[in-house]
Amino acid sequence: QQEQRMKPINYPVDFHPAESYDEHAREGLAALLDAVAEINDALAKVREPKALAEALAVRSAAALSTAKARLKNGSAKAASKTRLIADQLQRRSEFERETREIIRTSENPAAAVHKLIAAGDQDSVAAVFRAPSFLSGLDDDQNATAYAYAKKRFVPELATEEAAADAGAFRLAAAIERFSGEVQRVNKEIAGTDLAIAAKLAR
Repeated sequence: QQEQRMKPINYPVDFHPAESYDEHAREGLAALLDAVAEINDALAKVREPKALAEALAVRSAAALSTAKARLKNGSAKAASKTRLIADQLQRRSEFERETREIIRTSENPAAAVHKLIAAGDQDSVAAVFRAPSFLSGLDDDQNATAYAYAKKRFVPELATEEAAADAGAFRLAAAIERFSGEVQRVNKEIAGTDLAIAAKLAR
């Protein structure tokens, strides 16, 4: 009887479903967490390498299939929110060229844009975001900072939903990578057990 025990899958608490505010990420993380619990239980009980390897392959494949499907859905949701935000912040407005020229020639273009955002002048701000940032006297970092501020000012709900979807997709992708790596590690350990090695020699 084999006495060697496999090291259980190490799955950080950061990948718990409760850590995400996005439903797709939560479902994917839950699928992986459930699989981790079942696999670790099997690792502590099953002693036959072939049976263990086969069960691990089936259970991990099912969990990864679910998690990857939810990741795809979550990423699509994040992209959709990003497009909706762009539709709002980059809508057409009158006197776009004139607005950009006024901002570009101001003493501090970045400060001028932030002032317009704070004042709620969405039309003028849209003129900035509808063209390359240098036409308004901004560099890429200044433009990104202004855009982030504008999202919170003009479309706060969409901005919150986009952030949750982005964060959820990022967390789920990291969890999938960690889970996959741990499964590969366990498979190598199973293949390296005395019984598995002996079984290959006996073929």
